[in-house]
This record gives sequence, structure tokens and C-alpha cells, in this order.
Amino acid sequence: MEIERELTANGRDLVPQEIIDGALSELLGLTDGDRDVALGIANAKFMSGDFQGSFTIYSTLVLTKPNCFRCQQGMANFCVKVGEFEAALLAGSAMVLLEPDSALGYYFCGAANLALDCRSEAKEDISKAMRIAENDGNDELLAACLRLSEKLTVSSR
Repeated sequence: MEIERELTANGRDLVPQEIIDGALSELLGLTDGDRDVALGIANAKFMSGDFQGSFTIYSTLVLTKPNCFRCQQGMANFCVKVGEFEAALLAGSAMVLLEPDSALGYYFCGAANLALDCRSEAKEDISKAMRIAENDGNDELLAACLRLSEKLTVSSR
């Protein structure tokens, strides 16, 4: 797997598998319910304009349980909205690794790549997201993908 190569250097793990699997979250006693509440608070902070507070929560959740799809989704969404596209691409890529059959990770990667002017990558990601969203009957996400696709088309003229 791609992530495994990047997480090792000179044959040694840079990030132990236990951390990726959420050992830190377990050590702190965080449950899925706690994460759900924290995600709601992070979103509320964002909506009220407390971007620093929102970022602190999202980043803490990702650090304590990197393999939590919803935590990565929150981080990707936050980063796209505040224009931190490199970070959005990282979180979106983690989403794709965690759930390759979900359109959301590809959507966030496509949005980030489009903003970073990585046009071929954006086109590929948006196309994948559109196919999956259409197959899943997710009309809302499909519409968002179509808007990104239009931006890609308009910006290529």
C-alpha cells in the first residue's frame, strides 16, 4: 500500500501501526460517541467563525484516530473552506485510502487539486467521485461534483 511506503524510512516505522489504528484515542478513553460530539462542536465553531477552535478540534481528532473516516472528512471539509488545499488533499487522500468506494474522498481531492491547479489530477478525482455518487444515488454530492467539473472546464478555456 502507498501509505505504508511513506510511513517507513530506513526500514523503521515513522508512525507505528498502533497509532494509526487509534491507540492514542484509546489511551485517552475517547469513544466513537465522543468523536461524534467533538465533530459537531468543531462544525459549530466553524459556523460561528471560530476557525482556530474548529481547527484545533479537527486536528486533535485526526491525530488521536487517523483511521477515522469522519474525522478526516471533517478536516478535509474545513481545509477546503479555509483555503488550505494541501492539507485538504492530505485528508482527502486519507479518506480514499480508508474508504476507496466512497465518493467523498475523491470529491475533496478533486476540489483541492483544482484549487492547486493540478488539472489532470482534479479531473481524475472529480470523475471518480461523480461515478461513485451516481452509482450510490447521492444526488447532492453528484451536483457538487458537477459544479467542480464546470469550474474545471471554465478554467481550461
